[in-house]
Amino acid sequence: MESHATGTNATVVVRSPYYIACMANPKTEITVWILGDQLLDDHPALIAAEAEAAKAKICVVLIESRVRLEHLPYQRKKLVLLLSAMRHYAEALRGRGYRVDYRQADSTAAGLAAHVA
Repeated sequence: MESHATGTNATVVVRSPYYIACMANPKTEITVWILGDQLLDDHPALIAAEAEAAKAKICVVLIESRVRLEHLPYQRKKLVLLLSAMRHYAEALRGRGYRVDYRQADSTAAGLAAHVA
């Protein structure tokens, strides 16, 4: 299943629940947004993106959403582990040659908007 939406600065393409690509210009960059509970070494979204572009043209977005963290029913220790895992995952992806945009934002929407701005 694939759907498209066009805004003023970007086209958003969604293919399956795992592959979300926000493309300001499809010929220059594919952005893959990975959620904090989907930190997989061989993430299906990365595999799909690599089928369409070289790693140098793939940017992975990870967002620490303040609103989301406040609403998760977790103890503080678990939140610390979640954030630590996200940060380590971002560094591991950089080590594998991906560009990573790690954002801390008030909301997920604000983080994505800042990425495509």
